[in-house]
Amino acid sequence: MSWPNLADLLVDADSPEGVAAPVGLVGAPLAAGSVTPGRCDLAPALLRATVQRIGRYDIETATELSTRIADHGDAPIAGLRIEEATDPIRSACAASAQRHALTLLIGGNNAVTRPGVHALGLPLDQVGLITLDAHFDLRDTSAGLGNGNPVRALREDGLPGRNVAQIGLAPFANSAAMHRDAIDGGHL
Repeated sequence: MSWPNLADLLVDADSPEGVAAPVGLVGAPLAAGSVTPGRCDLAPALLRATVQRIGRYDIETATELSTRIADHGDAPIAGLRIEEATDPIRSACAASAQRHALTLLIGGNNAVTRPGVHALGLPLDQVGLITLDAHFDLRDTSAGLGNGNPVRALREDGLPGRNVAQIGLAPFANSAAMHRDAIDGGHL
């Protein structure tokens, strides 16, 4: 029995379909700098495996997804620290962003956010960032980059707080100081 699934839409980035695809996908299997232990580096591979189990047709809207997604594979960052992984992630995302109207960056942990934003090659005051996270990601950067501080690092790089929208912030998952920083920075 034939069952169209989302995996049918993932095509090799170098294939003719991939070159013409409006959407690019870049994996960034980064685990370094995670605040809590885990295997977030497995996320890109798990996503690619999971889309085989998700259909393309939505019965509520009678819509079938058909947009091709050019899979650029994973950035070569295995075993690297965040500082070392930043340039390969930025380069992989920039290459996709130059070819496609939309690039999806699948981490790893939240530390992939900063190189993903910089890959756009735009002045930061022209960038909007939407985060889907329980945490502000505004931890201090004085001890280096981590998955708990990409929003702070981007603000320090010049991203205006008013350009940040954070969805999914959870109660009892942030500090009062980070909440004040978000308000003072203009992104709440």
